[in-house]
Amino acid sequence: GLAQLAAQMTLPGIPDLYQGTEEWDLSLVDPDNRRPVDWDRLSRQLDAVAEADPAALAESWPDARVKHGLAARLLRLRREDPELFARGDYAPVEAEGPAAAHVVAWRRSLDGRHLVVAVPRLVAGRLNGALGLTGFDGTAVPLPAGPGDGGGERGIGGSRADLGPVFGRLPVFLHHLGGRDGQ
Repeated sequence: GLAQLAAQMTLPGIPDLYQGTEEWDLSLVDPDNRRPVDWDRLSRQLDAVAEADPAALAESWPDARVKHGLAARLLRLRREDPELFARGDYAPVEAEGPAAAHVVAWRRSLDGRHLVVAVPRLVAGRLNGALGLTGFDGTAVPLPAGPGDGGGERGIGGSRADLGPVFGRLPVFLHHLGGRDGQ
């Protein structure tokens, strides 16, 4: 799923996408997963979703554009800040609030650049429509300090990201701070 893709692309290590798994892959093991890949169609789809906000693609989730778009965004992020992923520190981030036990979050950091990622866990009973989840309002992750924020306690800038609105649309939260584009 999407949370698994976010973890695969942002946790330490080298991500590996098996050919054709840019979309939903409901295959099992060999030889089931050795189907031919329609590269022309995938290329056209990539052109259509490369710059799209994955949350905007969530409503049409059965066509898998949301997964392809998220993969493209995460790979672009890795390309734009390769040192963050190659040498950056990894640290778990503790969510706060009523659904904190249903969140797994982490931070990658290097030389003042940070990526905070949060994904849901144990979501049975929290599904709201296609990909949205309920019950995360008031649950947040702390964000690193930006330039001029003063550092805050525990090296966190004092600001928090409420996961309710994010997880209500898509089960992935990404916050990139201090990259080349200043985000």
